[in-house]
Amino acid sequence: MTTTTTENGTTPATSGAAFSDIEALAEDIEKLEVLLSQPELSASDDADVAELLKRLDRADGMADNLELKLDGILEKLDGILGSMDVEATAEEVVVVVEVSEDVANGDN
Repeated sequence: MTTTTTENGTTPATSGAAFSDIEALAEDIEKLEVLLSQPELSASDDADVAELLKRLDRADGMADNLELKLDGILEKLDGILGSMDVEATAEEVVVVVEVSEDVANGDN
C-alpha cells in the first residue's frame, strides 16, 4: 500500500483521523450537554442523591475523555503547523541562495 504526502507533510489518513477526532469530540460534547441538562433530582431521597452522584461521575469521566481528545487534536495540529514552518523556512533558504548566486554572477 502506498501513501501520498501532501505539501505540508501530512498524509490524507492523518488529516482524516484529525477530522474524525473532531467529530467524536463534538458527539461527546453533545452527550455531556444532554447529561447535564437532565432535570434536577430532589435531594430528599437517598436514591435521588445516589443517581445525582452517578450523573456527576459520568459527566466527570466524559469531561476527562474530552480533555484527552482535545490534547490529541492539538498535538496533531502542532505537528502540521511545525511541518509547514519547516517547509516555509526551507523555501526561504532556497530563495536567498538563488538571489545570492544571481548577485554573485552579476545577474540583476
